[in-house]
Amino acid sequence: GQSWELQGRFQEPLYEAPFACRNMADNPTLTLLDLRWNNLGTTGATVLAPALRVNSCFTSLNLSCNHFNVEAIRELADGLCASKDLQKLSIAGNKLAREGMNCLTPVIKCCSRMTSLNLAVNHVGPDGALALSEVIATASNLHELNISGNSLAPSGAIEIADSVGKLHCLQELVLGGNQIGPGGAAALGQSITPQNMPQLNTLKLWGNDLRDEGVAHFMRALSGSVTMKTLDLENNLIACIEAAQVMEGMRKIASLEALDLRGNTISAHSQSILLAAAPLSCSVAV
Repeated sequence: GQSWELQGRFQEPLYEAPFACRNMADNPTLTLLDLRWNNLGTTGATVLAPALRVNSCFTSLNLSCNHFNVEAIRELADGLCASKDLQKLSIAGNKLAREGMNCLTPVIKCCSRMTSLNLAVNHVGPDGALALSEVIATASNLHELNISGNSLAPSGAIEIADSVGKLHCLQELVLGGNQIGPGGAAALGQSITPQNMPQLNTLKLWGNDLRDEGVAHFMRALSGSVTMKTLDLENNLIACIEAAQVMEGMRKIASLEALDLRGNTISAHSQSILLAAAPLSCSVAV
């Protein structure tokens, strides 16, 4: 199929979007569409929705950073539901919040072949965590999930933990920038295990206020993984690290290739312990 990369192309979205959308509707071979950074807003969504309904052959859609709010996603929902073959959807950097997540749930149900979903930076917050959990629960075939930058807080992490644990095909999970703290880490740690996610190879947890206690929860959760390769723990207020727990955890994640601990205040003594504990094949950034 054809690919249209129109990111940031519309200088005057209100005038240019209708013309582009008419061409989309008339092009049944168009399967990959990138419309990020076009500031389409609700008016642009109203124009785009009919084109999505007519051309239902899309396998990849990038609608990130378009000032879409709940009204916009309501306009788009029917069109997105028509894309039964949709495998990759990015709608990051918008303002969907709780109500927008509610509108997405039926879309994900219709798109049963979806393997990649990016909902980063959508103002979800703790109040929208239940709605986000329902979206995740319908996306059982995901290989990649990005829900970073949504400020879920500990209560939000607890809310989504069960749904995340049912993503048995997941290979990459990006949870950074959610300030989940040790409490959220404890809940998610019970979900992100090799038993629940036997293919998980990348886990990004930057900017979550995990502290030493939260790190320990995740190290225990990943113990025994034979697929985990990249673990990002940047900017998590990690200081002393309970060396025994971390060393034991790293020994039991033999597949680990990259551990990122930058942006923390780890003592020189703890750094030396970590570097000594890391598998020979693992690069540790401190």
